[in-house]
Amino acid sequence: SRMISTRGMDSASIDEAIQLGLARDGGLFVPETFPEFNKEEFYHFDTLPSFALHLLSTFFVDSAIHLDQSFCEEVFSFPLALQPLFENSSG
Repeated sequence: SRMISTRGMDSASIDEAIQLGLARDGGLFVPETFPEFNKEEFYHFDTLPSFALHLLSTFFVDSAIHLDQSFCEEVFSFPLALQPLFENSSG
């Protein structure tokens, strides 16, 4: 999966894009193509790591990073706050 710059003057593999951070032309790296997903595919995932693995695995096909359930459990181990984005701070 190739990554391209939002400024259109650079491209890289996903591994190169992760190492570089920003594209050499100053843009952000985004996938050249996006897979098509059906939103119902994601309804049966009950954890963030499982959801992430399903979503991200297509982008890491040619990567040296071995993206598997264990990797996602380590990376996405933070708790999710299931609260509204805007809370009434006055009480």
